[in-house]
Amino acid sequence: MKKIITLSISILLTLGCFAQQQKLPFFIDPLLQEVYSEAEINDMKANNPQKLFIENYNISEFCYVIDKLPAPEGEYIDKGELKTAVKKGQICDYNQIIANKCVNRYNYNLEQNINRPVVYHLGNTGYYLVVHSSYHFEALKQARLEQYGYKL
Repeated sequence: MKKIITLSISILLTLGCFAQQQKLPFFIDPLLQEVYSEAEINDMKANNPQKLFIENYNISEFCYVIDKLPAPEGEYIDKGELKTAVKKGQICDYNQIIANKCVNRYNYNLEQNINRPVVYHLGNTGYYLVVHSSYHFEALKQARLEQYGYKL
């Protein structure tokens, strides 16, 4: 009798754990649609959701816009104006970047350092584009992947 009660409690606890798991919402960044066609995105959704997740993360979390420097001088790499990193044929609109708080990293030659963030100035606006260090970026990506049940 004791074994049956113990087994029943174990099953109920296990079912309770599964019932509490929630699938996190996953939103495709509009910037990804500038890189991949709708057909390519739908193909990744159906056949390789992990790749879609990684590509989405790579474009949406690679860099960010802030209104103050991320660390004391010397703890980041200052690359000057963002306009110097624009790829040929692309435009750099600081007002749009500030409003959207992001850029399409594939339109720029953005440098990434292993240990320190890289900072680009957005003109005289008082805003900066910060590129995560590769160490920090990969650690964040791995943690986010694990939240969604993926592994690198």
